Amino acid sequence: VARNRRSEELASQAEIRFRTVMNGINDGLYDYDLKEKKIYYSAAYKAMLGYNDEEHPDSMEIFRRLLHPDDVANIFENYRLYRNRQIDEYKNIFRMLHKDGNWRWILSRGVGMWNNKGEMIRLIGTHTDLTEQKNSEEDLKQLNSDLESFTYIASHDLRSPLVNLKGFASELEYALKQT
Repeated sequence: VARNRRSEELASQAEIRFRTVMNGINDGLYDYDLKEKKIYYSAAYKAMLGYNDEEHPDSMEIFRRLLHPDDVANIFENYRLYRNRQIDEYKNIFRMLHKDGNWRWILSRGVGMWNNKGEMIRLIGTHTDLTEQKNSEEDLKQLNSDLESFTYIASHDLRSPLVNLKGFASELEYALKQT
């Protein structure tokens, strides 16, 4: 009885730690049971895409429907490679449709569980919204491009006066040698 009580207490503490961490990092959690073909999405996962629990049912169909068409092939290829243990880490970056109609960049990481036959039976992981970071990267690329353009223009615009000065210096040198 005391042993069971201690086990329950440890499990409760572990759950509290888990929930605290998940709430603190603002990541969404998913749990895909391949055997039962069921998936669970946490409230934070759904909120990341602008939905509440009732608006976003726990189904793979919803996941597929919200994926950006250009990312689908890569997502499922990465998943296949991980499921078949051809890569050691499940990690994907892709876009998902937010309720407001905008695309959100998502980092998906997961850990698989395999049965004794070597078949993956479960994938549990997190989704992190990278949209702000991706937007900052795009802004930085634009700034770099603008800087390159400015540098090219400035160097081109300075080249002409320098050529003129060089020519004037040569003429001056020639004139001094003549006297």
